[in-house]
Amino acid sequence: VGAGVGVGSRVGRRLLSASPLPRWLPDAIRAATAGVLALLGLSGVVAAGSLIVHWSTMHDLFGITESAFGQLSLAALSVLYIPNVLVGTAAVAVGSSAHIGLATFSSFTVFGGDIPALPVLAAVPTPPLGPIWVALLIVAAVSGVAIGQQCARQPLPLVPALLKLVVAAALAAVTMALLGHAGGGRLGNFGDVGVDQATFGPAVFLWFAGIGGLTVAMSGGVTRRPRTAKPKPDPDPEPKPEPDPEPEPEPEAELEPDPEPDPEPEHIGDDDAAPEVGEKAPAAAAVPLEDPEEHFVVDDDGAPDTADRPHNGDH
Repeated sequence: VGAGVGVGSRVGRRLLSASPLPRWLPDAIRAATAGVLALLGLSGVVAAGSLIVHWSTMHDLFGITESAFGQLSLAALSVLYIPNVLVGTAAVAVGSSAHIGLATFSSFTVFGGDIPALPVLAAVPTPPLGPIWVALLIVAAVSGVAIGQQCARQPLPLVPALLKLVVAAALAAVTMALLGHAGGGRLGNFGDVGVDQATFGPAVFLWFAGIGGLTVAMSGGVTRRPRTAKPKPDPDPEPKPEPDPEPEPEPEAELEPDPEPDPEPEHIGDDDAAPEVGEKAPAAAAVPLEDPEEHFVVDDDGAPDTADRPHNGDH
């Protein structure tokens, strides 16, 4: 068993990572281990406290033999029965029961009977059962907190976190049930020794799942899934473009007459060339002088011969 635990601690996580199993399975196994160790450890504390309370009874049991060898043998047998005492105390702590022959012990009632004269069995309660033994249920609650804290170390969404807790609680319950079965059996004339298998495993599972679940929720071991963005509504389809109207035939362009050629500039001869700088322009042609006789008025009272004659300007 020790070799298997050592090898598993080294290569177990790598093997699980390479397998198609969930990634939180190693965390569930670790949480189950923590719950089992917490339950057995606290049960050992309760058993040790009960031995201190019943110290006188344990002293009397050691006094049944006067030889040192006999007392050493009783001490060795007591040490060998410590695992059975721890499992029985755990059964009582979770609300189940343990029995040695006809003697039955639980957190609520005790039925007396003959038990072996072993000093370690001085820790069993004697009737009438005091109310203090009901406080043993605190052991189961604290163990449930331990398993819940281990499950909350790696926060997960609701469903994976719940599955991890359930698997851890189931593994712990199966482990404790196997330990109870391994620690039971027949003890000579005293009859059967062990725990109530019908209630032990289910009680462990309920305590670990219930208290562990509350611890996971309060410790932040559950994360919310990221909200998926709502898909944007598809935009309205763009209207199909209307077909362009067929272009109207352009009217035929009227034939315009060819433009008249620009008149050619008159050729200026050498004679008409502008005078060069420094030359004087020729004087304008002289205007003919008017005949001064045209400005004279002739009196018609003159001689008849002259009256019929035309004037000088009338030809």
